[in-house]
Amino acid sequence: MTLMIRESGGLRFTENLVLSGGLSVRDTADGVPELEGSYVPGVKGMMSANVAVSANVATAIPFNQESFDDDNFHSTSTNPSRFTVSAGRSGKYLVTAHVVFTDAAESARIVQIRQSGTTIVAEGALVEAGNGTTVEVNTVLALSAGAYLEVVVTSGAAVSVCGGGVRFTTFTMVRLGA
Repeated sequence: MTLMIRESGGLRFTENLVLSGGLSVRDTADGVPELEGSYVPGVKGMMSANVAVSANVATAIPFNQESFDDDNFHSTSTNPSRFTVSAGRSGKYLVTAHVVFTDAAESARIVQIRQSGTTIVAEGALVEAGNGTTVEVNTVLALSAGAYLEVVVTSGAAVSVCGGGVRFTTFTMVRLGA
């Protein structure tokens, strides 16, 4: 058992707090606990500008910027719509697509996470008109090295997917473990 003590300078542990997956939290001199142990890789992509989506055309969204990419899951220039599981990184992943749309006529806006180009592994939809309409899709997947995921958007009316930074459209994949 680990005893955690709250002091004015932060949190203190009487010994390291052991978590699952080989991770632990250790005490530090400055009172800010640190996570140590197994490496937990992930990637978060975003877009620098809006991407046009034609009516009723499934469009894979290219993510040409990254907030982080801890294990070379993504290239902003070669296949920028793909997040690929690196060699030796098979396991379970938390995957989130957050898609923001510009103003357009009322229609279905469908957001899918597709594996290896064809298999739909998660989907969300909304029938809406207006600026800032958002669809978020989350899932946990068991993925093998070489598998790739994409965010694919379809709309019943021509619309754009909002780019311009981390507060708009993003795609995140974080390895949870083996």
